[in-house]
Amino acid sequence: MAYMKKDLKNKLAPEIKKTLKKYNMKGTLSIRNNTTLVLKIKSGEIDFNLGDRKTLSFTHGTNCSGLAKKFIDEIIYNMNNCSEVSNFDESDSMTDYFNVGWYSIIEIGEFDKPYILTDKI
Repeated sequence: MAYMKKDLKNKLAPEIKKTLKKYNMKGTLSIRNNTTLVLKIKSGEIDFNLGDRKTLSFTHGTNCSGLAKKFIDEIIYNMNNCSEVSNFDESDSMTDYFNVGWYSIIEIGEFDKPYILTDKI
């Protein structure tokens, strides 16, 4: 059963913050419903091609390309692994059985605060 707690978030946070700094991105890390690690990206230099949308969510980086995909893939890796613990996935969607250590979501912008694209890299 998925479970995320504050001390685990604190173990994962340093590498996530390093990656945000590496790509000049601003974001906040939080826990949702004691099951999900959520990274909300507020602003940065990466163009996620939002178009008319104000928000975008990722659980993996396949919906984007180029620098955006590289960033998302690196962040998701850091949200699921650190030197002390790694997330696991023993799910079987064919039998409707889901068993993970915790869920990870990246949210680009919010409905009332859209993502701010600063100078591009």
